[in-house]
Amino acid sequence: MPPKRSPKKKGKIQKEKTPEENEWSEKENMEILNKLLNELRSEKEMRELITRENKETLDEVNRLDRTLNTEKARHEEEAALVLGEKQQDITVLHHEISIVKLEIDKYLVELDGFEQLAVHHEVLKKEYTNVLNEIEEESSRHAEEVIRINQEKTEHRRQLERNFRRTLIQTECTVMEKAFDALPSQSKKQLLGNAKLEEELSLQELGEKHLTKQTSTRHQELKRLNGEVKNMHEKFNERSKKIVQIKRNMTNTESYIVGLDRSIEELGQQRSELLRETSASEKKMPAAQLLNRREALNDELYQASQVEEKWKRRLRDAQARLKNSDTRTLATGESSVV
Repeated sequence: MPPKRSPKKKGKIQKEKTPEENEWSEKENMEILNKLLNELRSEKEMRELITRENKETLDEVNRLDRTLNTEKARHEEEAALVLGEKQQDITVLHHEISIVKLEIDKYLVELDGFEQLAVHHEVLKKEYTNVLNEIEEESSRHAEEVIRINQEKTEHRRQLERNFRRTLIQTECTVMEKAFDALPSQSKKQLLGNAKLEEELSLQELGEKHLTKQTSTRHQELKRLNGEVKNMHEKFNERSKKIVQIKRNMTNTESYIVGLDRSIEELGQQRSELLRETSASEKKMPAAQLLNRREALNDELYQASQVEEKWKRRLRDAQARLKNSDTRTLATGESSVV
């Protein structure tokens, strides 16, 4: 802006200037004019620069405003999408948690079944022990009965032999006495002498035959008794092997039951931990981890059920073998008695 000139006061007479003063005044005016022109040019350039900067700033502001609106709309869309996915994940997670709770309840029911199976196994083990004791007592009674019957049979045979010999001797004596009474006296004397000789010979022959027969009978009896003892030893060895096998199976079964009890305790502990983890991290635990845990528990339960079925079949087979062995023992005892 050019400096304002003070207006001339009206009513006063101005003093005329000299040429030098006029020239000097013109130079001064030119300098002032140039200076004002330069200032105007500078202000114009400054205004143009400010105008360009304002335009660029306005364009940048508009561009940023459009970018902001675009980003805001995109952000709102993404937020809505993420919120929907999150809500869906929460719904799926709640559904899976409910499924896991149902699985846990099923495991609790199966644990109760395992406990009942353990109780039933204890009952079966007691019955099995009682059956083994009865078999051992029956075997002992059977062996004692066989020995007693054999002794009675041998004694009865000896009594029959003694009675037969006594009756035979008595009959011969009666016949000989009758025949001797019917003979004359001289013949009686000769017969008495011959009778003494024959009696001695017959006694010697009878004694020899008796000793031979007794030796043969005792040899046959000893052979028969050795055969029976051998058969009894073989049966006893077979029964001992079966009892050892059954005891080994019972030991394996007991160790399995111990392992099963331990597995039941571990499952109970895992169930308690799972309940605590589920209650504590119901909203934080990922669904994949819950599914993996459920699959692992399903695998453990399936393996436990397979092992349980296998040992049930073994117990049934052992009971059937014990029953068949008891039947064969009774049949053998009856045939031996006969």
